[in-house]
Amino acid sequence: MTLRRLAAVAGLCVGAFSISGYFLFTNAGYDEPAAVDAIVVLGGDQDGRIDYALRLAAEGLTDTVVVSDPQGASDSREPSRCPEPSDKVRILCFVPDPLTTRGEAIYANQLSRENGWTHVLVITWRYHLPRAGYIFGQCFDGTTTMVPVALTYQYSIPRWLAEYAYQYVGYTKAFIQGRC
Repeated sequence: MTLRRLAAVAGLCVGAFSISGYFLFTNAGYDEPAAVDAIVVLGGDQDGRIDYALRLAAEGLTDTVVVSDPQGASDSREPSRCPEPSDKVRILCFVPDPLTTRGEAIYANQLSRENGWTHVLVITWRYHLPRAGYIFGQCFDGTTTMVPVALTYQYSIPRWLAEYAYQYVGYTKAFIQGRC
């Protein structure tokens, strides 16, 4: 194969990877918020998702907000992400085990069994919704409503390509792991 053909094939692969990543992740579909038994906030950056969950709860969608706090209260490098207790909303914080979306889905399922929940709303980044939805489908026995935190991502093209790669690898891992 000549160098020119190799470059053309590589270009086509990068193009297909980028276009599919855009439609699968950057422009991922999502559900509209609805009344649920609990809202589950997946761990990650302090990007407004906890405030959004509390606002949805205050609007009457639920009386329970579950917050994944991967850093936990014992990590001295970063403060806990668990919000202050509220009289109107029950707040449950947990450190997932494992420290992944799978660990979050497993714990949400455990809480659902303990509390009789059948429907949760999951909040995360828009580009994480497809993979998170797949994992919750593998590990959560009830119904999930998948909702993104309202953010506009100002990522560079290399950052998006890295994110697509991360999401594809995560999907592959979730597929190999199978049901929880």
